[in-house]
Amino acid sequence: MTYEEMRALTAKWTNDMGEKGVVRPDAQIWIRANDRTIAHLGGIGFQSRFFYGETVEECAAKAEEFIAEIPDPQVVVLQNYAKKLADAIDYGHENNVPDKLVDPVRRAQKATSDMMLPAPK
Repeated sequence: MTYEEMRALTAKWTNDMGEKGVVRPDAQIWIRANDRTIAHLGGIGFQSRFFYGETVEECAAKAEEFIAEIPDPQVVVLQNYAKKLADAIDYGHENNVPDKLVDPVRRAQKATSDMMLPAPK
């Protein structure tokens, strides 16, 4: 892999990570003499990840697989919303809040969960 191809690859990774909501994404490839090749992904508020391999292509495959698994920002919002609804339902049960007040929250949680589930095949 040429230097230009590696630059293009790291630029693609930072672009893909930015689309997934990573703030100031950073990507690097290290080629070390007599050692493994390393790909590094990072960003603000994003735990750095290192991918090791014998070749740049091997590291790249691991890094791209990881980037593909980063949830889309909207999915994260829905997951957090579902968690807050679940907490509200639990709070209502623990504190004997009347069902007529908790039931709408249950319906909202079910609708949110249904939206997050993959469509049946």
